[in-house]
Order: sequence, then structure tokens, then C-alpha cells
Amino acid sequence: MRTIRETAGCLLVTAALAVILQVISAQAASLHHHTYETFATLAKGWPAYLSRWDEPWVSRVGSAALGYWFTDADTAEGFVLRVGWWVAIWFGAVSLLWMVALHDWRHRLLAIFVNFAAICFAYLPAILGGEATRVYPWDMPALFFMTLVLLLIARRTSVVVTGVIVLLGMFFKETVGIVFLLPLLHRRYRPALIFLIAAIVGRLATKTITGWQPHFIELVGYCSPQEPHSLRLWYNLRYLVSFEHPFHPIFTNAGWLVAAPFFMKRDRWPWLALLGAFVISTVTCGVIHEYRIWLEAVPIGLLLAGLGTDGHVDLPTWERTRPVPAGS
Repeated sequence: MRTIRETAGCLLVTAALAVILQVISAQAASLHHHTYETFATLAKGWPAYLSRWDEPWVSRVGSAALGYWFTDADTAEGFVLRVGWWVAIWFGAVSLLWMVALHDWRHRLLAIFVNFAAICFAYLPAILGGEATRVYPWDMPALFFMTLVLLLIARRTSVVVTGVIVLLGMFFKETVGIVFLLPLLHRRYRPALIFLIAAIVGRLATKTITGWQPHFIELVGYCSPQEPHSLRLWYNLRYLVSFEHPFHPIFTNAGWLVAAPFFMKRDRWPWLALLGAFVISTVTCGVIHEYRIWLEAVPIGLLLAGLGTDGHVDLPTWERTRPVPAGS
């Protein structure tokens, strides 16, 4: 009975926070034309979508297709409302993942509130995000798949099942492919190889379906109206030390990106290395103040901080449990 009550309480909190995110995201969706352009890229049909072959995000065809189907509306007002619900529903799905993975209601609520705060920070109107805050269709699916894969790894789920999820996640955003580093850092080469193969197959499949864009990654590109064609790494490093805006990158994910390592235990260094790899790749290929691109770091940070080490989620080993000899 107590478990039922605690679960009901977590569900109520999740629903309330989802409604708040719906309002914030709907408002953010109206601030920049890129929100509509990315959600509605399939509105003119598949050939028109493929004509955007020079865009690095075209291969995220799963997000584009599902996002267009969900947000297609006859009016601008209807569109932004649906974008708001798109974010709210994905947040609810991510919260459910943590509720299933964790048994302690306090850990559940911590995960729920950290995700809520990070999403708020990413979409809060007036926060820098290039020219203005915007919502993209792959932001929330990327958070969902990264969370799901990392929880499957942490719970020692079948590597084949986890590999299939990695492959599927590549159709929504390719960042999930980085998870192969975690078993590799634990010297578990078989799962690392399976996850890497799944990521490569998924990437090749999306590239084949949507056309081979001239760049696998974007190291040079749009950074700001003043620097429309710059080396991303150089721009990001300069922005990091500029302190030109109160919403500094140190507060990314509502502070959780930088704060999480302060709570880690010594034996969780592979999670810290995974977080470091994600940070390096994002700073190299992304624009540091587009805070929505950092959402995938939230589950890494939560598991790095030891969330769930009450015996329900722990470091992955993928070792078979050996039977205890009789009479021992």
C-alpha cells in the first residue's frame, strides 16, 4: 500500500510539472521560426525534406516524422500548443523511466525535478539559444533514449536488447551512440562492441535513407548573428570565458551539468569519463549556449551522482551470477 501511495504521489508531481512545461514550451515555440521549420519539414513531402540534404539534422528522420505527425495543426496557435504537449509528454515518459528504475520515492522525485529544471532552463524564454530560444523535435526524444539506454545498462539488461534500443535511438538523434564508451571504460569489450556496431548501423541506415550529407559532423557553422560561419570550438571557448550573459554555460541543465560530479563516488569514474566525452563532443560540434543540446547529459549526471545505488541501479558489470556451491 505504501508503494502505491508513493507512486501515486510521484505521478501527481510529474503531471503538474508536465503542465508547467507545456506552457513554457508552447511560449518558446512561438519565439523563433526554426521551431516550425524543423517540426514541419515533412509538410511538403519526402522529396522536399530530402532537398535539405545539406542540413546536419536531416538524418534524424524519426524525430522529424513523429514530431510532424504530432504537431501538425491548421493554425499557428494550434501548432505551438501541440509543441508544448510534445515536450510535456516526453517529460512524462522520461519520468516514468526513472520511476520504474528507482524504488526510493526520494530518488524518483530527485530525478523528476532535475529533468524538469534542466528542460525549463533549456526552453525558458529569453535565455540565449542562438538568435532566440527555440524547440526542436529531437531534443526530448534524445533525452528519452539516452535515459532509457543508460538505465538499461545500469540495470544490466541484455546487451542485445540494449543494442537494439541504441540502434533505434540513432533515428531520433545520433548522440545516443556515445554510450558504447561506458562498457569500454569498464573493460567490457563485448557489450561495447555491440553498442558501437548498433550505433554505426543506425547511423548508416539514417544516412542511407535521407542521403549522404557532405559532413558527418559540423565543426564549422552558424554560431550567432555576428559569427554565422565560425569554428564551433573556438567560438564556444571564447563564450565560456566572456560572462556576457547571466545565463552562463556553468548553469547548463539548471546547474546539474557542473554540479553532478561533486556528488560522485570514487568508483563511478567511468560515468564521469562518459560525461566528459559528451561535453567535449558537444563543445566541439554544437553551440554552447543552445542549452537544449545538453539535455542528454542529465541522465549521465544523475547516474554519476550515484542515484539509485540503494541496490536497484548500480554500475554495469554484465557478469553472470555464479551459483553458490552447496554446503559453502
